[in-house]
Amino acid sequence: MKKAAVVFLALALLMMIFAVPVMAKTSKKITVTFTRTGSFLTTGNHWYSEDGAYHLRDTTIGFHTYAIAGQDVSYAGSSEGTMWGNLHNVQETTTPSGAKAIVGEGGMTTASEIFFTDGNFEGIIQSKGMFVIYPESLPASYRGYASLVNGEFRGVWHGTGIYTGQTLMLDYEVVNAVVPTPLTGTLLIP
Repeated sequence: MKKAAVVFLALALLMMIFAVPVMAKTSKKITVTFTRTGSFLTTGNHWYSEDGAYHLRDTTIGFHTYAIAGQDVSYAGSSEGTMWGNLHNVQETTTPSGAKAIVGEGGMTTASEIFFTDGNFEGIIQSKGMFVIYPESLPASYRGYASLVNGEFRGVWHGTGIYTGQTLMLDYEVVNAVVPTPLTGTLLIP
């Protein structure tokens, strides 16, 4: 009896290892290029707390033109998101050009949506690292915005409408405030 149970368990384990992955639904993985132009920004509430941390809430950010292209894929539309986050170790520093800047470490999160004619991609962007805080001397819509200077950007969006089931991913590193070009990500299509 024990021998039959062991044989049955061994067969079940072999099926899980070999048969189940074959039956699993696979996605088509496509490398895509992101093109974003015509950015817009309206900084929301922002303040320093007593412990010196910087807080940013309800900031609207987006691009008037947002295109994604790859093999057999060409989507064009626009994007908009709401950003919030907190920065710590906030301090004044001097940039290589000699200008004064306020920087802090931490993270920002953006609830993002990319709009296309027949559906959208909805997702979350996480930016982590060193940020520069825009000074109050700038035009009102930019005052207090926190821009990633050194760190990582990670975005994952899920499709709606005709894009339901598709997943769009974009990861990149920002070094010395330079965003890599071209921006290359991945689109998973069921």
